[in-house]
Amino acid sequence: LPSPPSNFTATATNTKNIELNWSDNTTEECIFIIYRAETGNEVSPYDIMPKNSTTYTDYNAEPGVDYQYKVSAVVSGVETNKTTGKTAVAGNWRPLNASLVDLKDVQIDGTDGQDIINFNTQ
Repeated sequence: LPSPPSNFTATATNTKNIELNWSDNTTEECIFIIYRAETGNEVSPYDIMPKNSTTYTDYNAEPGVDYQYKVSAVVSGVETNKTTGKTAVAGNWRPLNASLVDLKDVQIDGTDGQDIINFNTQ
């Protein structure tokens, strides 16, 4: 088999994006296959990238969900072994509400009504 990609990493870059990076170990590949699954499930093909690619960004990750990723290369119609799986979680984020309680007090809370913070501006 041709050499699979190596030095594979998966890193959350914000609330919905996970960036994958790898080393391309062959000059003969046609495409790279990106595999993805929620942790605990078997990975399946998720996307493809052109030859000589070494990075991919998943723009559709749900915040707080553990995803496992793997990558393989296809060389002359033969798929390499997949990389060792890497897991990443897009950041948890939720909008905040801020309200002026009176001329000196501010209240900030999550839109789900939790984590209420009150502070005095004086």
